Amino acid sequence: MTIVSKYILVSDLKNGMILGENIHDETGNILLAKGIELRSAYIRKIESLKVHQVLISEVSKGSVVLKEVENQSEKDWVDKDMIVEETRNEAKTIIKQCMDNILDHSLAQADKIILNCKSNH
Repeated sequence: MTIVSKYILVSDLKNGMILGENIHDETGNILLAKGIELRSAYIRKIESLKVHQVLISEVSKGSVVLKEVENQSEKDWVDKDMIVEETRNEAKTIIKQCMDNILDHSLAQADKIILNCKSNH
């Protein structure tokens, strides 16, 4: 028995399919975890996120599923997953740095305003 993963269009998702990767919100929080069995409510949530395709895992019971995967190199699958996770992590780092800079700048401005108010009284 082999577990095989492949990307499927959201419009083709069915109840009972197994999610092959985490689904995140715009801030990187996990909404649906890898390995969860899809239900109608989960599929509707994925549709609402405007996601076009998701990775689905399934247990191969015959050569049909294996043939589909044999046509693609395993490297392609790993690279896609790595790129997505790497890009997500880079984006989170950049956003955190920007927010820290905004906060630092805001605090510096607040200190100046407080000093001005104190000097005026």
